[in-house]
Amino acid sequence: MNRLSDLTLLSLSGDLLLCLAVLTPESQFLAVLGQILAADGKVHIEDVPRSEWIALVKDAHVGYITWEDYERNEAQLDMNSQAYAPQRLSPPREGPALLQGLIICGRCGERMTVRYHQRGGQRIVPDYLCQSKSIAQGESPCQRIPGFDLDRVIGALLVERMTPEVLALTLAVQEELVSRAAEAQRLRHLQVERAQYEADLAQRRYLKVDPDNRLVASVLEAEWNTKLRELEEARAIEEQYTQSDQHRVSTQERAEIAEVPERFRQFWTDPKTSVRQRKRAVRFLIEDVTVHKTDQIVAHIRFKGGATQTITIALPPPFAQSRLTAPSTLAAMDRLLEEYTDAQVAEQLNRQGYRTFDGLLFESTHVYQLRRHHGLADRYARLRSQGMLTAEELAPSYGVAAQTIWRWYRQGRIVGARYNDRGSCLFLPKASQPLLTESH
Repeated sequence: MNRLSDLTLLSLSGDLLLCLAVLTPESQFLAVLGQILAADGKVHIEDVPRSEWIALVKDAHVGYITWEDYERNEAQLDMNSQAYAPQRLSPPREGPALLQGLIICGRCGERMTVRYHQRGGQRIVPDYLCQSKSIAQGESPCQRIPGFDLDRVIGALLVERMTPEVLALTLAVQEELVSRAAEAQRLRHLQVERAQYEADLAQRRYLKVDPDNRLVASVLEAEWNTKLRELEEARAIEEQYTQSDQHRVSTQERAEIAEVPERFRQFWTDPKTSVRQRKRAVRFLIEDVTVHKTDQIVAHIRFKGGATQTITIALPPPFAQSRLTAPSTLAAMDRLLEEYTDAQVAEQLNRQGYRTFDGLLFESTHVYQLRRHHGLADRYARLRSQGMLTAEELAPSYGVAAQTIWRWYRQGRIVGARYNDRGSCLFLPKASQPLLTESH
């Protein structure tokens, strides 16, 4: 059996811990609270995983929180860690990156970080960047994935997959699992009985050993402890699955589940839904997304529960090409210039849903610059080509001054058309004027 040496007082991380030093001639090491202390005349402390601790006594003293709360907090802190670890899962933040903390590089397997940039000084657009090797080894980033289109496609996919048919299939699988629960429970109980038999057998072997044979006794004692831990694990698994297997979906729960697809669609498309709420919803549905960029973006999506799906997204156009206005927008502008001024054209384009290349609303300066750049005729040139005249050109045909022509126009006695946003007008020739009589 092990013998006790004198008490040892250790200082770990600023806390004084009173520990019993337990030494064995065979191993010559001390295991204290999950740490190893070498017996070579110097104190050496090395962290070891909890699975390798010799003893762990839960609830030995009254704590501020329960042990379950402590483990849950530790798990959350581990997921929130800022270290570049493969298991990192950062909490949802305010940024618009939908896959923050879930996206994995398809080249090196590391988790990717998020970088934001602005479009037009207003909209924030995410990019996913793999830079773990850049930080650790100074190498170039593996890949940079444009995030706007990827996030949009992922969101549309979630709404598309959340259908009544999928939920009905899930309920059918649940009923099948419940129907097989009895057989599964029998198999788990057999595992508990086997673990109990092996623990009893290890106990009998340990009790029969000669106490003077310390080496054999220590080995048998360790084997007995191992079998006892396996027995406790088997019992915990049996109890856990017994409680979950007995749950059947009630009629009320079925009715609520049937409403989930429509509710989820409303939630996702509601403009009042915040980015953080959408990101939390994604974490309930998606385990991770592995992306690889070639001539397109290939995303392998792994859903909660094990289902997978692969999608492809076209890469956004090059920067120079992305700054070009769509041909359909230019065609609509050319058509509207037949009837409207620059400011009026901008208003009509906005009403019809057209936007600039960077997604902003049109203004008169945008219309002016685009028609100048693309050689579109302005309103003045179009009216002149139709034979319309200035006030100075029309006045001699009536034998009046230009100011009279303007007064008649304001009175509605002659027809004119504005050709700019300052109120300048061109007028129909005298022969085409329908309103003015010869008595003036």
